[in-house]
Amino acid sequence: VSIILKEYMGYSVELLNNAGYSSSYPIWYMAGCVDPDDATCAVHDLSHPKVLTSVETWQYGKDKAGTLPVDLRPTLVQVYDYPTYTGFYVWEDTVNEAADGDDHLALDYFKSYDARKQQPYVYFDPWRKMLDLVPSDYIVRCSD
Repeated sequence: VSIILKEYMGYSVELLNNAGYSSSYPIWYMAGCVDPDDATCAVHDLSHPKVLTSVETWQYGKDKAGTLPVDLRPTLVQVYDYPTYTGFYVWEDTVNEAADGDDHLALDYFKSYDARKQQPYVYFDPWRKMLDLVPSDYIVRCSD
C-alpha cells in the first residue's frame, strides 16, 4: 500500500514501525494525542496530529479508538467485510528444530526472542529461494 500511495499516487508516506508500536498508536496520533500511552489523551493537539490517516489498523486499535473522548475519536471509514486473522504459520518440524536448538527459540511466538541477538532466520529458507519459487509472470515490479 505504501508503494502505491507514494510512488504511483504521489502522497507523502511515512510508515510507523509496528515492532515498537501498538496498533492503537496510529489511532491515538490521529486524535492528536501527544502521548499514545496516555489512555485519556489528556494532552492533545488536533491542529497538528502526528498521523493524518491510517490505511490499516488491527482490531486492538479499532477497539481502543472507541475509548477515546468522542470529540477526539477519528472517523472509521471502512471495515473490511471479510474475517482477518493475525498470525503466521510455521511448520511444526521447523518449530521443533528451533526449540531443540542451542538457543531454544520458540518460533511460534515471535516476542519470545530478540532477533538482534539470536538468529531465528537460520530455521527458514532465504527470501531469494522463496522468490525463485514464484513464477516470473506473477511478479510485477513497482516501477511498472
